[in-house]
Amino acid sequence: MKRNLLIFAILFLNTSIFSQIPNDPLLIAFYPFDGNGNDISLNGFNATLVGPSTFTTDRFGNPGKAFSFNGYSNYFLINNTNATFKPTTFPLTVCVWLKIPPGNQGCFTFFKNDFAQDIYSGIRGTVIPNGTITISLENGGPIGPQSRNTKTGTTNIEDGKWHLITCIIRGFNNMDIYVDCRNDYGDYSGDANYLFYDQNNSGIIGAYDGLIGNTGLDYSLGVIDQLFFIKRELSVQEILGLYFNTPVTISGSDTICPGLPLTLSASGGNTYLWSSGQTTANATVYPSVTTTYTVTATDANNCSQTNNTVVYVYPNPIANAGPDQIISVGESVMLNGSGGQTYTWHPSNTLSNPYIANPIATPSITTTYNLTVTNNFGCSASDNVTIFVEPGNNNDTTDEKYSEIFVPNIFSPNGDGENDIVYVYGTNIKAIKFYIYNRWGEKIFESTNQTIGWNGSFKGEACQIDVYVYYLEAYLLNGNKIKRKGNISLVR
Repeated sequence: MKRNLLIFAILFLNTSIFSQIPNDPLLIAFYPFDGNGNDISLNGFNATLVGPSTFTTDRFGNPGKAFSFNGYSNYFLINNTNATFKPTTFPLTVCVWLKIPPGNQGCFTFFKNDFAQDIYSGIRGTVIPNGTITISLENGGPIGPQSRNTKTGTTNIEDGKWHLITCIIRGFNNMDIYVDCRNDYGDYSGDANYLFYDQNNSGIIGAYDGLIGNTGLDYSLGVIDQLFFIKRELSVQEILGLYFNTPVTISGSDTICPGLPLTLSASGGNTYLWSSGQTTANATVYPSVTTTYTVTATDANNCSQTNNTVVYVYPNPIANAGPDQIISVGESVMLNGSGGQTYTWHPSNTLSNPYIANPIATPSITTTYNLTVTNNFGCSASDNVTIFVEPGNNNDTTDEKYSEIFVPNIFSPNGDGENDIVYVYGTNIKAIKFYIYNRWGEKIFESTNQTIGWNGSFKGEACQIDVYVYYLEAYLLNGNKIKRKGNISLVR
């Protein structure tokens, strides 16, 4: 009995991170841009759109779930700010999804919590013209490096692709910028060593005034989604959970019989590496014992996530077709299969029932029977038994005809009065020595009297259904002696 299992477990936190963030008590603001600029945190720092409304599809293709800045006339203002929106202690994290077109020569200001013209104040996150990320702490002075402490990353994200940007602020000269799944490192610049806010200033998303000699706003060009600002440091696992919105999954059966092929299928990446060494989405494995298989999936941004599944290997049965036996032409014998829940014998044309453990075989020539047994897990094993068929008895044919000795090869001591006792039959017999042995070579019956037969018991106990071996010495009236051996099947 096998199960099919689709496994969604992932080593990192998954898409539930974005659903958990709005309920975080340290959340300051969260802008999903679902058709508006509303803040879904409990603080209600809603952003007001200035300029044309250009909501667009998000990274999943959902329409109206992200906002596209046109680069010349639209941005968001956050007017109802207060001290909560302008924290002065750390750590803090700004996190956002961005898609910047290639070759963009302007700045994209994705967050500024204190905006005023001609000064640097508050916290500012920007994609600068070379496509790298900056996060700045500003002291309220005039535009210039003396008024900011800035961490600048190294990765150019102006490639028209969605990127997760995470800026962690622990203090001056103690900031990290993550691009997608990796720390972007980078360098510090500027001389500011304290943070300044004007509580009367608004926050702004999508534009700023920060170029010396610039008149008017510097508008952003690109697409933004799921921007949030939180008063704590996100862990690496949380960043990975935010990034991997689609976890790597493994599908396929989680049970198999030893040595059989099993195909595991992974999804959620562009390239794959299995612990078995295979580098395709589908891996065919041949486990002989219960095994944990791990797959690492890597996406187009060279970010990797890992998942694993346990394949449980059920045991094979131990097939036993019983001992080889000898019969004469025309005789029958019981086969003695064991080890399974179901049985199949082959060839079947000389068997009473090829689908039971103990069929009666009546081969006319020496025959090897193959037994396949299957256990309750669906696993199979095979064994063989040979029934040797002799053309006649082992003794002189003249004496055989003279005495017509016959020993039944099957009897049923079930008390119904029919075939309950096995006797030595024949004529012209003066005396006998008749012995019966079990499969372990133990003598369980003997008789020197032709009228005393075996009733299928030993020491007062009924013997089990099985095949027993007899030896017979018959002394004839003509002075000759016949020796015979063979099998007797006990059935009930």
